[in-house]
Amino acid sequence: MKDLFDLHPGLMARPGAVAHCMGDVSGLSERVAWTEWQADNSEAWLAIGPEGDFTESEVRWLVERNACAVHLGVLRLRTETAAMAAVAQFKTSD
Repeated sequence: MKDLFDLHPGLMARPGAVAHCMGDVSGLSERVAWTEWQADNSEAWLAIGPEGDFTESEVRWLVERNACAVHLGVLRLRTETAAMAAVAQFKTSD
């Protein structure tokens, strides 16, 4: 992940979110619904984990870089499906 941020340093200037399936991660705020969070962050990026989800340390790393922990709903989705679900749920302020 660090490589991605090194290649695209402009990401740090935008709000970001990390979608994961772990529920609560000790010491971090509770996840919020993607649909609620992104409604106020239309220029944001979203990190969707690999098969098997992010590790706790990866989620912490992203949250330390101001990513908000989010969920896409109650179902556990495959990576490809999660990305399509996030785009389908995207709301614009128009």
